[in-house]
Amino acid sequence: MTGRSSARVLTFFFIPFLFELTINFSVFKCHNRQHQRCRKGGWRGMLRRSASLCGVYVVGYTHPSTIPVPCAQRWDLRLARARIFQEYIEEKAPGAWQLEDERSMSPEFKTFTGYPARNMRPGYGQNLPEYIMQKRLPNNTHYELFARRDIPNEDNAMYGKYLYDMTVHGTSLPTTYRMHKDINKAQRNDRKLSGNRFKVLCSSGAKNPPSGWEPIPDAAEEEDS
Repeated sequence: MTGRSSARVLTFFFIPFLFELTINFSVFKCHNRQHQRCRKGGWRGMLRRSASLCGVYVVGYTHPSTIPVPCAQRWDLRLARARIFQEYIEEKAPGAWQLEDERSMSPEFKTFTGYPARNMRPGYGQNLPEYIMQKRLPNNTHYELFARRDIPNEDNAMYGKYLYDMTVHGTSLPTTYRMHKDINKAQRNDRKLSGNRFKVLCSSGAKNPPSGWEPIPDAAEEEDS
């Protein structure tokens, strides 16, 4: 069957079905009183209703007996939850912090889980004690493994630093670069004492030699002189 003939058959098949739908919708009696009021008001009522739809959405409550398929409304579920868990529902307070996470709580969204995924109260942050006390402690989680391994020098977790230095370097002193940094730190000091920067560590008797001590003459000095 070609595409054009199949389109003709589909059109011929769907036209009576669409006509039947329009007939059913025209006969359908609306149970919402606001809709009935608008229909009674004529085109002015319809205009008023369309203008009100452009504004703030007002939540309405429909009794389960007026719905074609009786089911519990969200407000009924909220009342049942407050009765079971002994919650208090404030009447006069603005409902900004009584909003529920409808993306997760209502089945008309594809992200429905049945559990509130977030707190919808404005200004609710993670540094509030209310949130901090609800957090899970990192005990026995994967963060415990990271904390044992992620340290500034990972070699210190494999073997002791003193044992490694004594085995490999033969000493437990800091590395050459660290000693170089500590020695040269005085060069950046504004109040440093002017003097010889090169210290002789074994300088016993160099400044005050014993009386009658004659130094061994250097061969290079003899050649120069």
